[in-house]
Amino acid sequence: MKTKFRISTLLLSLIFLCLSLGALSSCKSETYGIYTLVADFSNGSPEPLHRFYEVELTKPLDDKSFTDISMELAGHLSSWTGLNFTLNSVTLDGDKLIVDWSENSTLMTGIGRVRREDFDLEDAASVNWFMMDSLASTLKQNAPFFAGMEVTVYYNSDGKPLQFANSEEMALIGMSGLPTDQPYEGSAFFVALANGAGKNPLSITWGGVYMNADETIRLGIGSYDGKSFDFLFTVNNIVNYEGVAELNYQNPLYADYEDYVFSFDGSDTITISGEGFFEGVYQRESESLESAG
Repeated sequence: MKTKFRISTLLLSLIFLCLSLGALSSCKSETYGIYTLVADFSNGSPEPLHRFYEVELTKPLDDKSFTDISMELAGHLSSWTGLNFTLNSVTLDGDKLIVDWSENSTLMTGIGRVRREDFDLEDAASVNWFMMDSLASTLKQNAPFFAGMEVTVYYNSDGKPLQFANSEEMALIGMSGLPTDQPYEGSAFFVALANGAGKNPLSITWGGVYMNADETIRLGIGSYDGKSFDFLFTVNNIVNYEGVAELNYQNPLYADYEDYVFSFDGSDTITISGEGFFEGVYQRESESLESAG
């Protein structure tokens, strides 16, 4: 019995020691932070494709500024992807997070193809979009924790507008360069800009009357403010369905309302997708709503 008692006492002592060390370790690591890296494979698509990976900072948060954290997150992206995300600096001006890319970064030096683990980027343009999207998505994902707010990301290199090694190729798909005073709104936004024949999607006229292919349903759109628009569907000149569609912030050529998605080609065609009676392709009849009702 005494032996069993001694063993039990020893076990209790070990358990107490482990708990004490665990508590000490826990207290010590409370000032550390676990952050999320975002590999953003959107590559110009309005449907984002993300992969996530959690990392722990190497120093207590008390010893770090948002600049240090941003730079460290960029370093983790380099380790994870095999691409060079080296930055000169990151500064916060209000809710603007201003990122200065190093001339030695892969974004600035250019690269043709990447194959590493789960990363398969076929060309230089894909690499550019991937790097800009991934860094912006990572910083936006974590900014509420290290900066205490949501942020808008601005890019430059050595304080100058971004200029790519493959600028001609990038110009064809949405961006030959990026001014320092223009926020980076994601590859989907800039590809949509290019698909809009050089027009800013925020200024394209959605408003007007559209007819479906069967000439049985009219779609009327009005009160467009660059963020949303009023719409109504009419059948036999009777309003059958109406609402306010919100634009996709990454790609303003898309909007949605409940189960429907509105896709605008930038000129005279709107495609309605979803599960419902009003699906189909609609051609513009006029820019006035008078004939919609």
